[in-house]
Amino acid sequence: MSFHTITIFVVLILCATFGRAGGANLAFDLSWNARTDWLSNPASDYRVEKQEGLIRFTIGQSGRGMKWSAEFPQVIDLAKTPWLVIRYRAKNATAPQGYLVWLHGTQGEEQFVVEPADFLPDGEWHTLVVRANPFLANMVAIQLQSARSGSYIEVARMEFVADAPKLNLDEILPTGKPIPGKFKVIDISSVCNSGIDVLLQTFNLRERSTKGELVASGVPFALGSGSRAIVALPADKPCDSHIPLKGASGTELFLLIAATSKDGNKLPPINEPHLFSLRILYSTGLADEVVPRRLPTGDCLSGGIAVYSVPLIQGKPIKEVVIHDNAAGASIYLMGMTLGISTQIGLRPTPLCEPKPYVASSMPSGEWAVHQSDTGDTLDFFDGKNHLHLSLDGITMSTNSEGSGV
Repeated sequence: MSFHTITIFVVLILCATFGRAGGANLAFDLSWNARTDWLSNPASDYRVEKQEGLIRFTIGQSGRGMKWSAEFPQVIDLAKTPWLVIRYRAKNATAPQGYLVWLHGTQGEEQFVVEPADFLPDGEWHTLVVRANPFLANMVAIQLQSARSGSYIEVARMEFVADAPKLNLDEILPTGKPIPGKFKVIDISSVCNSGIDVLLQTFNLRERSTKGELVASGVPFALGSGSRAIVALPADKPCDSHIPLKGASGTELFLLIAATSKDGNKLPPINEPHLFSLRILYSTGLADEVVPRRLPTGDCLSGGIAVYSVPLIQGKPIKEVVIHDNAAGASIYLMGMTLGISTQIGLRPTPLCEPKPYVASSMPSGEWAVHQSDTGDTLDFFDGKNHLHLSLDGITMSTNSEGSGV
């Protein structure tokens, strides 16, 4: 028996023993090939580098992309090891079309196992745990799309495991570079209504070894404990949660928020103000309604645990903050709140999508004239052919087939 045969035999035993397929970083062990014919905007300046246990995919051009594929040395049975754990960081990149990680099966099966919504190219380390479909996988591909020159994605861990691992909160939160300025951590314990165990179970996390303060995206937060550690917003009805600030003032307000879909599916971005927003009530009587922006991308609320910020009127004391939640089917948790006393991160609100109108009936197109009665209790709408009459007695509609007016 040759040395290589013995090595493979030992690896197979280890995989069976520990319920995993591939090493701790399968991506590092594979041979990657650029697929310039797999996309419409292939880069000409690209490379793959391996260093100190991680693999780095780089594109030197702006606005270009590349897909790299690799064949597994042995077929991976995703029915036995369905959970893909991938730890990555990326920068100067944009969310790719279709997938970040793609799997291919021996019978032609395909899956976009890591989708664009899961991708956060902020230069920080992120750990994803996603479930693959049950087929025999023989190939994997990674896609990178550059927003600027020097775009890259580094993978420090890629493995398939039998059971979804429980990660520590610190593993999934980006530490971020320290934000210049002073902070004041807000005590929200008086309005907390749920224990941290609910959050840990929802996001399959294990309890932190250290209690109290944590730093996420460069902002310090105080994480509560016990039965009153977080604010859990109801997922089945609209609500307004009031958090007193007792006259504190600053330049920005930072919130540590966890959000997920109630049914377990991925939560798409909530970018409509009537579904989720913050109302800042100042002691002077001023009020401001704003949409929190995710650090550092400036996106609206989406699935996962992240830090969000809202700008404040500098120097104005704040009476309270009201969290308005009308996002049916979304489970949202406020984990912490911190006031930036002299911070200025410079994020600008992303353009908001206007809510689509609810169509009550199919109405003819065209220009309508409106007439209100002298008493104000009826309204008539005309478009030259159709007549819609609204009154206290009901709604009627008639049509003039000749189109000469009603």
